[in-house]
Amino acid sequence: MVLNFTLLFLFILLGVTGIFLFNEEKKKYHVLLILSLLFYLFIAKIAFLILIVFSILVFESGKHLHKLPGKIHYFVIIALCLTPLLIDKIYLTSKLQTSDYFKLIGISYVSFNGLSYLFDIKKGYLKPETNYFLLLLYLIYLPYIFIGPLHRYREIAGQFKENISLNNLNLSNGFRLVLWGLFKHFVLAQRLSITVETIFKDTGTYQGPYVYIGGFAFFLYLYCDFSSYVDIFQGVSQIFGIRLKSNFRNQVYASHSRKHFWAGWHVTLNHWFRDYFFYPLSKYFRAKWQNNILMVLTFVLIGLWHELSIKFLVWGMLNAGWILTENRWRPHFAFLPNRMRESLGIAYHIMGASFLAIIFRTNDLAGSMQALFSFNHSAAVDNWVIAKQFMYIIPPFVLMDYINRKAGEKRIDEYIGSLHMPVRWCFYLSLILLIVTMGIPTSSDAYYVRF
Repeated sequence: MVLNFTLLFLFILLGVTGIFLFNEEKKKYHVLLILSLLFYLFIAKIAFLILIVFSILVFESGKHLHKLPGKIHYFVIIALCLTPLLIDKIYLTSKLQTSDYFKLIGISYVSFNGLSYLFDIKKGYLKPETNYFLLLLYLIYLPYIFIGPLHRYREIAGQFKENISLNNLNLSNGFRLVLWGLFKHFVLAQRLSITVETIFKDTGTYQGPYVYIGGFAFFLYLYCDFSSYVDIFQGVSQIFGIRLKSNFRNQVYASHSRKHFWAGWHVTLNHWFRDYFFYPLSKYFRAKWQNNILMVLTFVLIGLWHELSIKFLVWGMLNAGWILTENRWRPHFAFLPNRMRESLGIAYHIMGASFLAIIFRTNDLAGSMQALFSFNHSAAVDNWVIAKQFMYIIPPFVLMDYINRKAGEKRIDEYIGSLHMPVRWCFYLSLILLIVTMGIPTSSDAYYVRF
């Protein structure tokens, strides 16, 4: 299912029109709920019914959670809530990849949002919602159902009730994020995908260092592709006055360690596993070696969340092993000046991240590893195809990195909004010009939609 930008802009148009015409301030969220339901029904077809059943289960379970006798009923509810996700991961992914009739689109995000709602009620952080339609909107809100980020109910429900409005600031910030996301998607991600597909679809020809280059290109591609959609959907939501969480640190690709990387990559997913798996169990695993095992298990689950496969099991274990190794050896490099240690760390992390990106991307783990450590001297490799794509990518990537660096911890729309008006409009025109002249039309799914 390719994310259709025509449908996305239709959602914006209908949303703006509906909110403008709807008079009841406290119930403007009904407009977004109706549109989210209609668009999901159009895209997912019969799987829409599973979503409704799931939402009713979460709603009713939340109301009665504190009345349940013992823990067995609580665990039964959690198991039932996980059932659609497990069906999708275990059965549908392998059996129905080519079928458009039955797809649990966005079920990972729906399931995890629903579970966090129940967990927070159980912990006493949240009172059960009595308005089913408000909870349903939380579960199916279109701007984050496909690709995240994950949200906690207590962070977003109040915005649905209080913040929905159309004003100049919301419209300006929203369209800035949408434009920024379109630039990253069409100019950077789509061009990087050409290099990735060229190498990984022909590992018989592209071997040895070329596979490593493919891993590096995919590492950059995954950031540009994933974060571009997050920017776009953040922008769409901001137009209506809803502020979604950021899922990436601005320069996460320039991390100086694996721990630093994970602190800024897919942040809401990592925080979900931290808060609902690692922290609750860590009180029972107090010894350092036990804590390390728990961290390995956490990363294994993060890997298997993507896909129940050997490659993601390996990928999760390697991430955990990398961080544990860093923790062990970091004190030995304390003598280096901070700036040198950081610069060397960025180079070292990119090298390691490119290797893990090969595992993440490949459809044939053994074949890709064999290709990585082989070299076909007789193959006719067209180096110019790969070099040309990187030549196209470098200038806009430098522009993106410059903006990310200048923005620092600010969200991009806030940084751009702080610029003087002539500079701001020159920036807008530059992005539009780059999209028109260098952009490549989308021909495949956003990579993270499949998870």
